[in-house]
Amino acid sequence: MAAQLGDRMMGELGGVPAGAFPAGLLLLDSLLSILVSVAVIVPWWTGWVPILTPLAAAVLVVFNVLQLATQYGRTFAGNVFFTGSLALVIAIGRFMEL
Repeated sequence: MAAQLGDRMMGELGGVPAGAFPAGLLLLDSLLSILVSVAVIVPWWTGWVPILTPLAAAVLVVFNVLQLATQYGRTFAGNVFFTGSLALVIAIGRFMEL
């Protein structure tokens, strides 16, 4: 159904119109999110360089705060706030364990 809506209607319904964000920004955001997510989980899971887990979580918090300052981040504010909050809890918890 969304494919049948025009860009104006999609924006009114809270969606993101096609071409609203540069492809490079979306690619950078996606790659950084995947890389940081792996850096949060793998060191903790394997026990290899466990200091990377809280550092990666702290980087994710900073990344999410910087994202909220952009139109891209404000569009997806709920998701950015949720992942940033979760990363903050992980960062604090893992730093306390060290």
